[in-house]
Amino acid sequence: MKILRMMPPLPEDVLIGAEVAQRLMQLVQELPLLYREPLQLKALGYGNAEIASALDLTESTVRQRIVRGRIILWRKLHDGKE
Repeated sequence: MKILRMMPPLPEDVLIGAEVAQRLMQLVQELPLLYREPLQLKALGYGNAEIASALDLTESTVRQRIVRGRIILWRKLHDGKE
């Protein structure tokens, strides 16, 4: 049986990861509030039911806004467009 050892990340990988994380945080702040709030609460570990209750929305609406917010973020990260 082989034991795989995790190699420490290369300095450039750490830098790239930090840059992407910083860019992602900036993009989240630029999202319209209706997408930003559910995404931020989800990132903090809240469930859809809790988010729905806190924002006075249905769970379906919360799921929809999280998905749409993630799509916007992905597009902006990869294409630079919405």
